[in-house]
Amino acid sequence: AWSSACTGITCEGMRPFFWNSIKMVIPAVVISTFVGAFNGYVFAQWRFRNSEILFTALLVGCFIPFQVVILPMARVLGEFGLANTT
Repeated sequence: AWSSACTGITCEGMRPFFWNSIKMVIPAVVISTFVGAFNGYVFAQWRFRNSEILFTALLVGCFIPFQVVILPMARVLGEFGLANTT
């Protein structure tokens, strides 16, 4: 079924779209894993005044759902004149 799917005027199937997704996902996973591991190591080793407060604030921020931030972000973008721009 997937190999005979017609999209638009061609019937190439879903193969090109699947490989396009793979080409996007693999680098994204590798890069975000490397950046996350690097940041985790830095936060574990780097000690400075009030570092525990900063780490706790970042950790608590991870538990805030994105839906809570959408409306205030839309208001700020509207006040700055950045809403509906490309």
